[in-house]
Amino acid sequence: MLRWKRIGITIREGSDDSEPLLRSAVDRVARHGSELVLDRAAARLLCAPDGLPLEEVVRRADLMIVLGGDGTVLSTARAIEERDVPILGINLGRLGFMADVRPDEMSSAIACMLDGNYEIESRVRLSVTRLTPGAEDAPLLVLNDAVITGAQRVARMIDLETRVNGNPLGSFRADGLVVCTPTGSTGYSLGAGGAILDPSAPVLGLTPICPHPSSHQRPIVLSDDCQIEVFLRHDSDGLLTLDGQVGIPLEAGEGVRVMRASHPLRFVRLPGYDYYENLRSKLLWGSG
Repeated sequence: MLRWKRIGITIREGSDDSEPLLRSAVDRVARHGSELVLDRAAARLLCAPDGLPLEEVVRRADLMIVLGGDGTVLSTARAIEERDVPILGINLGRLGFMADVRPDEMSSAIACMLDGNYEIESRVRLSVTRLTPGAEDAPLLVLNDAVITGAQRVARMIDLETRVNGNPLGSFRADGLVVCTPTGSTGYSLGAGGAILDPSAPVLGLTPICPHPSSHQRPIVLSDDCQIEVFLRHDSDGLLTLDGQVGIPLEAGEGVRVMRASHPLRFVRLPGYDYYENLRSKLLWGSG
């Protein structure tokens, strides 16, 4: 097991009522002898002068403790980029699929982690590239999903063309399309009618958003070895949204390439962690 020399802590902005929880995390890490690196929000709550931008915290840290919801985990994952910095997520949000440790479990969770009583779980990420005629942008890393929708000026369907490994999959009209990882399958994709994907399965999900009935388009599960391309057809302008947090405009004729990234994100998993218990307790799966 790894010896955590430098531990970064980030907390969701606006979590002022969680100051005692934050202080407890900081005290436990400090007693262990690991060096602490605080982001600006955490430092402000503790009245500490040395808070850093999140990008600088993850650059220095061997491990990140994230106090917040799944959105805070996604922001941290984006800042981590290609670094091998695991995350321990303490849930201050609602569902908490990625930030899965409850506040009342935090002290024992950190103790287990510092004592080496944990496992590291890898979660696949997406490499997402915006394609313009004759050029392409630098790829971006995405943990949950890449969503192509209309430009949002008015509510209307868009025309999409999809290809898998260069071969046509289909053209259809819909409100949009979700390409998700197994981690992201319990998010937007699920709300749009997609399947829940086992996080250990080497697959990706494609889920149309409200497709026109004439297109007969259904969700599909593909091998994560596939290269997926989605293009806007005709006069459809669009928007590419990454993990629900970054928006990139798309013009008619432009597209998006999505494939499995070579750099997964890593999570600290503690004794007793059970993904399927999360499904039962947080999504009430099978409770009907």
